[in-house]
Amino acid sequence: MAVRVTCVTKDDSHLDGCECITTIGWKNPSSGKTGSSSPQQMYDFIENDGGRAYVEYDGDTADLVAVDGETKKHVRTEPGTPDKNLLDQPSC
Repeated sequence: MAVRVTCVTKDDSHLDGCECITTIGWKNPSSGKTGSSSPQQMYDFIENDGGRAYVEYDGDTADLVAVDGETKKHVRTEPGTPDKNLLDQPSC
């Protein structure tokens, strides 16, 4: 199953200036189903369930990849795509 990221909710209240995504809104283009997931849930969807998630930007797409970071598991756009295209999605 593939889902398109439609929006994100960010918490930018961190002292270090980090913009952290707390919620990822999505839509399954095949079924029309919509929902929202935490970054951890989206990580599990991609890494453990074989799902695909992507963002659209400037008429192109970029897949999300699962990242097992030092402090937590999360997702980001695939390497080689423009910076912040996940963070640049509309607010949920």
